[in-house]
Amino acid sequence: MLNLCVNASHAMTIMRGKNEHEGGVLSIGIDEITADRKFHVLHRESIEGKMYYALNVNDTGVGILDNKISKIFDPFFTTKEKHEGSGLGLSIVYNIVKKHEGIIDVSSTLHKGSTFAVYLPSDKMEPVKQKEVSSEIKPGKGLVLVIDDEEAVRETACDMLKEAGYSTLQAYDGPSGIDMYRKNADIISAMILDISMPGMSGKDVYIDLKAIRPDVKVVISSGYGLDDRVKKTMNLGASFFLQKPYTYEKITQAMQGLLNL
Repeated sequence: MLNLCVNASHAMTIMRGKNEHEGGVLSIGIDEITADRKFHVLHRESIEGKMYYALNVNDTGVGILDNKISKIFDPFFTTKEKHEGSGLGLSIVYNIVKKHEGIIDVSSTLHKGSTFAVYLPSDKMEPVKQKEVSSEIKPGKGLVLVIDDEEAVRETACDMLKEAGYSTLQAYDGPSGIDMYRKNADIISAMILDISMPGMSGKDVYIDLKAIRPDVKVVISSGYGLDDRVKKTMNLGASFFLQKPYTYEKITQAMQGLLNL
């Protein structure tokens, strides 16, 4: 939801032309449908007769060119300008939907807007139970640098960390994160480093961070699980891994564990 809504907001603001008025309407709807024959023909991965929750996120933004729609779920593909996003947001959405045995579809009209439709099998969805924050989570202290090319992820991580008592800094890519750490190494207590960034990889960033300070404390973060990139970086000395999307409890536990080493 966060990634879909951030993309929608960008399509109605920063992606508009210089002389275009910024703004638009973001609409979110949810319904329950049965996969009939017509639905199954359009979505071959669906199971005919199965019940699905249908989540629709619609914007009145710039739209997507027909020749680009088939690529929007590919990692690092983006229709945005540099520094506006890496294209990983929709790739992460796609992976989350597929893990829930769901379907994601998109329709778009240039200069009029886009609609993302997510279908999740209703029998896979369990009622949400309110969880109490673990009593083991204690107020934190220190300055944490979050290095991630996705603005939504950085902002969410920093909000969670601030709520837990930490101060934060942000960097939108590897080189800017390295430069920020070089200038503030004496006061930065720990870092959260995204492993999948365009240009300079998280692994290469970690190597440069260790060159600045061998005892640098880093949590590796990824939306793709413990793949080879993460494992190779962990073997270089990173102590903790944080799976996206992470919760308040997970991020604070990772910070506490890292800073207590």
